[in-house]
Amino acid sequence: MVQVYQVTYNSATSDGLVPAVADRRLYEHLLLSNVGVVDGINIQSNGTNIIVSSGWGIIHGAIFQVEQETIQATVPASGSVNGRLLIELDVTNSTIQFVTQAAASLPALVQEDINTNGSIYQMPLATYTISTASISNLSMVYTTLDSIKVLKQSFDALAAQVGTMSTKLGGIETGAQVNTVTGVKGDKESSYRIGNVNLTPSNIGAVPTSRTVNGKALSSNISLSASDVSAVPTTRTVNGKALSSNISLTKSDVSLGKVNNQTISFSLSGTTLTITVS
Repeated sequence: MVQVYQVTYNSATSDGLVPAVADRRLYEHLLLSNVGVVDGINIQSNGTNIIVSSGWGIIHGAIFQVEQETIQATVPASGSVNGRLLIELDVTNSTIQFVTQAAASLPALVQEDINTNGSIYQMPLATYTISTASISNLSMVYTTLDSIKVLKQSFDALAAQVGTMSTKLGGIETGAQVNTVTGVKGDKESSYRIGNVNLTPSNIGAVPTSRTVNGKALSSNISLSASDVSAVPTTRTVNGKALSSNISLTKSDVSLGKVNNQTISFSLSGTTLTITVS
C-alpha cells in the first residue's frame, strides 16, 4: 500500500490553516532534488510479481509512505516486452497508487506541475523485461534523496553565487581605484579644483542663459521677426507685388502703358524734311 501525507484545510470556511498545495510548494522550494526516495523502497521480483519494501519519498513537496507490498505486474499476451513500475500521484483526487506498464514501447510519463495547474505526476520506480511467466533485467530507476547531499548542493549553489558577486565587486573596486577622481576642471580653467565644485558657463566656455539676442534671453528657444532685425517684412508690396520673391516691373506698373518704345529720326534733303518713326 502507498499513501500520501499532506496538510489539509476546510476551504469552505476559510479557517486559515495551511492548504496542501502551499505545504508542497514550501518543501519543493527547500529541496533542490524534489522527486525521489528518501529511505527504503527496495524492489525485487518473483515470477511476474514485484515485491516492494517499505519506505518513503517526496514528489514535489508531497511526502508519500510505502508499506511492503507484492504487486502483480501487467503481463503481455505473448513474448517479452518492456515493463515499468511507477507511483502515480493525483492531487486533484488526493490519490496515490502503484501502476505497472507493459508494452514494446512504453508510453511517455505524465509529469505535470502539481503545484501550479497540473494534477498528475508519475514517478518511475523500476524498469524490467517481462514475459508471460517472469520478470528479468530488473533495474531501480528512482533518485535517492540524500539530505546531506541536497544540503551540500544548496551550499554549493550559494557559494557559486557569492563567488560571482565577489568577482563583480572586485571589478568595481579595481575600476574605482584606477579611475579615482582627484579634482574637477572646466574646459576653460587652467587648474583642477577639489572639494565641492560649482561649474559656471565661463568655466566650460559656455554662453550664459542671461545673454540675449536682440533683447531676447537664451534661456529658451528664440524666434526673430523682421522687426527684430529691422528688416522689411515679405508682406510689404511694391505696386501691389509682395516682396516674398523677386519683382519685375512693367511699364503698365508705372502708368506708362500707352507709351510706345519707338525711335524718331529726321533727314533734310534740299528743302524736303523727312521724319521716320520706327
